[in-house]
Amino acid sequence: MSSDPVTLKSFFCDDDGRPVFDCCDPKAMGEALDEAAHLLPHALLDEARTGYARTVEQLFQVRLEDILISGWSSVSALKECIRQSRKRPDETLPFYLADHTLTSTHHPSLDVMLGPTEIARLPFEIDLSLELKAVQLGIRDGRIDSLESGRCKGSAAFAVGDKTLLKHDTPEFALPGRLDFHDHPEARDAPTPRNGR
Repeated sequence: MSSDPVTLKSFFCDDDGRPVFDCCDPKAMGEALDEAAHLLPHALLDEARTGYARTVEQLFQVRLEDILISGWSSVSALKECIRQSRKRPDETLPFYLADHTLTSTHHPSLDVMLGPTEIARLPFEIDLSLELKAVQLGIRDGRIDSLESGRCKGSAAFAVGDKTLLKHDTPEFALPGRLDFHDHPEARDAPTPRNGR
């Protein structure tokens, strides 16, 4: 993995410069496209394939920070640490997470439109499983401010309908220096109400 932002794509393609579409199983991808193509006018097929590849690439731009924060948002001890950090806004509080696995499933779809009419819909599924070890967060002034330590490895699958287009496992990699929680809107706790209300 490169030093670029870690996105879903990082878990599917070893080369971040290579389009996700090119990493997919060509036979399964061809079958999925052929199933959708029978609904399209022949003159639109090339344009549809180009749009399909572009849309697939966009599906994988979800950042790892978003997935982690969503997964950690239900950890009550972390929420309490974030609240407590408001009382000492100039101090960074350490928060340690036990080794754990986060799973994330996404269900985007590609709607093929001809004017105002939907003529085809391709339902995708993106599954990601992350094994996280030795994660230490820095909590400051009511938010997750930094990731001080931790390692991650993942396995991922991408499917359209019942066809698996891509499966991939990543080697374990270090998280610090790769993720940016600063100013992330969901990394912040709800503001403290005024006058205790």
